[in-house]
Amino acid sequence: MNLEELLSTLESPIVIRPTRRMTQGELESYLDKAADILRGNADHSEFRGYVFALLFYKRISDCFDEEVRTQAATLTAAGMPKEQALALARDPQNHHFIVPEATAWNSVARTTKFLLGQALNDAMLAIERANAHRQNNFDGILTGKIDFNKQDELPRDKLVNLINHFSSQTFDRAHVSDDLFGNAYEYLIRNFASKAGKSSGEFYTPAEVGFLMAEVLQPKAGMSICDWASGSGGLLLQCIRHVKKHGGDVRQLQLHGQESNVTTYNISRINMILHGIPVWQHKQGDSLRDPRHLTAENRLKQFDRVIMNPPFSLEDWGHDTVAARDRRIRRDESLALRPVRPGQPAGFHPPLHRLRHQGRQDRKGGGALPAIPGGSRYP
Repeated sequence: MNLEELLSTLESPIVIRPTRRMTQGELESYLDKAADILRGNADHSEFRGYVFALLFYKRISDCFDEEVRTQAATLTAAGMPKEQALALARDPQNHHFIVPEATAWNSVARTTKFLLGQALNDAMLAIERANAHRQNNFDGILTGKIDFNKQDELPRDKLVNLINHFSSQTFDRAHVSDDLFGNAYEYLIRNFASKAGKSSGEFYTPAEVGFLMAEVLQPKAGMSICDWASGSGGLLLQCIRHVKKHGGDVRQLQLHGQESNVTTYNISRINMILHGIPVWQHKQGDSLRDPRHLTAENRLKQFDRVIMNPPFSLEDWGHDTVAARDRRIRRDESLALRPVRPGQPAGFHPPLHRLRHQGRQDRKGGGALPAIPGGSRYP
């Protein structure tokens, strides 16, 4: 008898005592305290990736435990022996993602201080491997450029304090909804961005700017949207919110992004997962040197909308790399890189030019909106 058949044998639903959920303000205050634990270090970017990975780990561990408990209780109520019910409730086929029992947060968090770093490394690697079957799997999210044994990047005392802090709150869906947790994750990104100063633009665009850009572009369900400098994924999420606000089906959006920084790339992947975005095409790499969203003919893909906050006035943008590549790529109108001299600043021309070219071809036209500072040359 499978899970659905067992559920159908119940005469009435199981009554579960309601749990008081955290409010947005309470959750943001809680995350502020997590950021305060790191105070005193000169460069927050050193351990930004560690904090986001830990928070994601805690969330998926608590949610998986919640799913297992709920399914096991349902099966037990349907007459199945407790041990058998628990085993079936842990079956990977009954979950969108899994957290192996040995890697559960509550088990790893009890590891002694001196073994904690390796225990976290092992647990996160095991979780990635256990979820390799997912369409958008966890590959690299918890382990990419992250080593909890590197005490020069994240001192052991700070790591222990973070573990203790996150252990003090349950982050399953009964306590924190998906939307609330996703918004809080963006709040934490903004918190780190405010401490990063000028460099924050590399991974974060203010929500107010992103909201305005989405309002101007007016994305709709069924459209393809790309951010060639996706950072933490905030602009794509603003497009999703715009479609949802106007009654569109966000599942029909075709989302694409590319980000060069590995840590930021993984933060954006976590951001999408925590917001419940099931499918998107996200690539890691330099969009100027190595654009990754290509057709079978090795040309840039066409998109209905391009939204981005790109780096500007890049002197080391990869002129020599592009010049040394296949001549067809430099002549290809779809790439549209201007033949600038080495050392001369480059703009992010490909997306806008591609949209103009696409508009001439299909007469539908596309839309693109980059966020660039006043005075930047954008031919």
